[in-house]
Amino acid sequence: MKKRKVPKRIAVAATIISLYVILAIFAPYLTNPEHIQNWNNKAYWEHNPSNAVPTFYGRLKNLPPTEWLEGTYANGKLIFEYNFSYSEVPTDIILFSDVKKQLKVTIVTPLNDSIAIFKGYPYGLDEGVFLARNYPFYYKLMTERCGVAPAYFIVFKPVLNIIFSKPKEDCLENPNLVHGTYKIIVEAVSKRQNVRLEPNETVRIMIQGKSYGILGTDPLGRDVWAGFVGSTRESILIAVMGAIMALLFALILGTIGAVPGIAGRFANLISRSITVIPLLPFAGAMAIVIGNITLDYIIDVNPVWLSVLLGFLLSGEASRNIRTIVKGELKKGYAESSVALGGNMWWVLRKHISKVLFPYSLYQLSIAIPRVLALLTIMGFFSIAPGFNWGSLMSQTIIMGATYTYRLNWWQVLPVGVSIAVLSISFTLIATWIEDEFIKV
Repeated sequence: MKKRKVPKRIAVAATIISLYVILAIFAPYLTNPEHIQNWNNKAYWEHNPSNAVPTFYGRLKNLPPTEWLEGTYANGKLIFEYNFSYSEVPTDIILFSDVKKQLKVTIVTPLNDSIAIFKGYPYGLDEGVFLARNYPFYYKLMTERCGVAPAYFIVFKPVLNIIFSKPKEDCLENPNLVHGTYKIIVEAVSKRQNVRLEPNETVRIMIQGKSYGILGTDPLGRDVWAGFVGSTRESILIAVMGAIMALLFALILGTIGAVPGIAGRFANLISRSITVIPLLPFAGAMAIVIGNITLDYIIDVNPVWLSVLLGFLLSGEASRNIRTIVKGELKKGYAESSVALGGNMWWVLRKHISKVLFPYSLYQLSIAIPRVLALLTIMGFFSIAPGFNWGSLMSQTIIMGATYTYRLNWWQVLPVGVSIAVLSISFTLIATWIEDEFIKV
């Protein structure tokens, strides 16, 4: 018997599928598990920059990354150095501290300008003080360094331009940025007594940049990489479950529909009905029936029930093809001889025709998985979110894009879109190979 050689494209396709399966299995180990657990907790992400681009793209555009600064203790003060060499200023500077003393934060620029940007009590290690949100202070600083303007003029503007640029008339909106090493000095202050920071007291400084992580952030500051990795497991699981359910329904309806009798006619009727049902509208309507509408106007559906629903709706065409195959096999001599010799019809189906259906079943499974994935994502456009998967991730992307930014950021859309495209091509290549090699027409 001649050994079949597997083409390189099939080996590549199988490798890609395997990588996604590995990604789904090891997803919790590829990111911080707390990110996945707190995905819908808005307070958890408040310290991340919103709509930050991926770090690799930020490097190309010379944007400041989000980073923690290392502090050096000296004479009761903590000194943090920030090397600024970017085309834009950071979004914010956040102070974290658990000390009970009043703190003063001063920035010393490369031009030796000393600018006090905060004086007060810190909010703790969890909450943090956003040093760029003290608009009254920055209005006063702007009048000193950038010229007089209405107070409301600085709201939602990059106020750190005032600090990271040379003083001039319009330094808020058209800054002449000063590159170099900035020193952020944190010290304890008191009017009544001499106080100082101790070496064992915790003070941390976070630069909230305009780039973040592998895949950036969304409008809420959530780590898109964590969302993508965390949603991959359930996406693959629903795709496989949905494809298996589609195959099971197709085998049951197609096989029974080929057998004479009431059961055959009833199965045939169901099979024909599925093929004419408009898939997406019906799936959406049924999702509303079996799901719950959340406070965010998202239709939350149980992933198992959705897999069964999608599997049933996708089984129509395959069940018709299986019915044709089974009817053709039953008319062949070996099947008629088996029945004539006293063989039961179901025994013939199980013993002989199942062998004919096996390669076709693999073919159908290969093309059903990408169809389920595509449907899952399309349903996300209609805010149908079965658990935490690519569909729900896409749903949230659309809702937040419309609510906060009025646009869709490419780094939020591409991971899911590219993954579905790559997996669809891979499964299609395997399905085509199975059809050419094992299915006899």
